Amino acid sequence: MPSKTQKLLITPFMLSCLLPLTACLPDMGLFEEKYKPPTVEVSSMITPTAPNQPVQTLYCRIGHGEALFGLRWYAFSETAFALYQGSYVNIALSRLEGPERMNIQALFDNSGQKLIFCPVVNAQPGQRIPCSSLYAMEDDLTGGIKRTFDIPNALRGGAITCAYQQANLKPLTIPTDGGK
Repeated sequence: MPSKTQKLLITPFMLSCLLPLTACLPDMGLFEEKYKPPTVEVSSMITPTAPNQPVQTLYCRIGHGEALFGLRWYAFSETAFALYQGSYVNIALSRLEGPERMNIQALFDNSGQKLIFCPVVNAQPGQRIPCSSLYAMEDDLTGGIKRTFDIPNALRGGAITCAYQQANLKPLTIPTDGGK
């Protein structure tokens, strides 16, 4: 058992060994300033590209969470839509309790693995807007996926399910039994 004197000598030594390690810690302030949601150039959303292969139809449904209707966030009604590989589609969201509607735009890329969701805004073709991306493999989309769903400045706290066949869409309901 070390004596009191040994403990007093070991403590500064240990602290001097740990100080250089603090330089390895991430600077969270810098990280927060540098992190920005991915952006998409507006022209890529308004100019669809021709697919290299036969067009796949992907069925999706979004729900839960809140959407930005005007300047305030409100719950929205569950919405189903179809996406076609290599093209985009406008999706109308309706406020759950109220007459307001808002639009988002979705693009299902030519590779069949990436979905991009953006708010519909008045912007010039060269302008970049913050969007949300969702990636999935063909096998995953065949069986159906379910993911959390947020679009900067448009939708938060939502859920999305997508599949090549409507029967494989996952339920968007939140389990009431704690997920068991």
